[in-house]
Amino acid sequence: MNPELPTTLISLAGYTVFVAAPLAAALIKIRIELKAASARATETRNDVKAAVGKIDEMHEQVRNDHPQQPNLRHDLDLTRDAAADIYAIVRDMQDRQIAQDAKLDAKLDALRADLRGDVQGLRTDMTEVSRELHDERKRSIEADESLWRAIHNRRGQHGGSPTG
Repeated sequence: MNPELPTTLISLAGYTVFVAAPLAAALIKIRIELKAASARATETRNDVKAAVGKIDEMHEQVRNDHPQQPNLRHDLDLTRDAAADIYAIVRDMQDRQIAQDAKLDAKLDALRADLRGDVQGLRTDMTEVSRELHDERKRSIEADESLWRAIHNRRGQHGGSPTG
């Protein structure tokens, strides 16, 4: 048997445990964080959209109900402008979140590529070890057959058991 074979198998197992498994865990963690951040951004956007809609609705209602009060109309206009500013801020936050998501996606893609490369290397190593095991087994069978033929030939030359 090839003396390096057990070492190679141990190395492959260690590689799987210490390299491939943590990479896979990191990929899963990033994907979960990405989904959570996206959900939070969508929820915030929807909340602000609803609040701005409510402010606009109230603004129109008050304007229609009190057309003769210019101070109230001015205050409502300021409120609506503030709501528009808030909506712009949220839109900017959403754009930043989208950019951050894109960066996380890029990291995720890079980790996936690394993992694919590592898995391919692992497969190559496992294929090589499998070939070595197959070759070692074949040599062992050939050695057993050769030994059996030698024992059988010796038995035939001496006319009896090889020990006697």
